[in-house]
Amino acid sequence: MAFVDELRLARPVYGSRKLTVLLRQEGLAVNRKRVVRLLRVMGIEAIYAKPRTSLPEPGHQIYPYVTGSAYLAAGEFRRDPQLFPRP
Repeated sequence: MAFVDELRLARPVYGSRKLTVLLRQEGLAVNRKRVVRLLRVMGIEAIYAKPRTSLPEPGHQIYPYVTGSAYLAAGEFRRDPQLFPRP
């Protein structure tokens, strides 16, 4: 693990694939899964923009989830008086 850390510090842009090639060139019999596991144990991960799909946009209206409580087990539609007021 110390050798992987040295290689990672020398070449910080290398991922698991290139580190595997370097370790094999050094004479170590490792596969990529082992390198990925060691990087995960050391807490090293790629820095990239992660998806932000669950953040609401400010100013948008939030609508209630209608189908969750509106249907009964028998398939009958139940009218919720708060969501669907009678005209």
